[in-house]
Amino acid sequence: MIDGAVPRLARRVFSGLARHTLELTRSVALWFARGVRGLAALGIAWLHYRLNTPHVKSLKDLRTLCHQSTLDKDGHMKFSHSTFTFVTKGYTVYYGRSSNRKLNLETVNKSLECVPDEDVYPMAPPHITSVTKADSSSFFKGPMLTFYAELGGSGQIAKALL
Repeated sequence: MIDGAVPRLARRVFSGLARHTLELTRSVALWFARGVRGLAALGIAWLHYRLNTPHVKSLKDLRTLCHQSTLDKDGHMKFSHSTFTFVTKGYTVYYGRSSNRKLNLETVNKSLECVPDEDVYPMAPPHITSVTKADSSSFFKGPMLTFYAELGGSGQIAKALL
């Protein structure tokens, strides 16, 4: 009798454990699906949002922030759009544009797009000395990102660093 009771008990425990594991897996899958649907309802592609976009934590982290204006027919200044750039710790540059004057983190993070390295970082000609190690007294000129909207893709921003 004892020999037959142990396998039955083991089967019952295993079957109960498997059932609870299956219920937990289903709950997690439903929670995840609701989250993805929620992001989709906001117009946010969750993979792009999670993997390819930097997460600006403060508007102070932006490298540049410019509010562009135009003149209306009467000669008055009228807000047109805002442009901004963000540079990660790995020196990847992102550029964004918004029709909102008052920016928030959600708008900024949603608007940022990666800038190709060749647009902002030049290839060093052979006559320029490369630095491999720098100390805290060194200053390195960064790309002129304020004009990315006008000069992006032309190579002029990268040339300005040389």
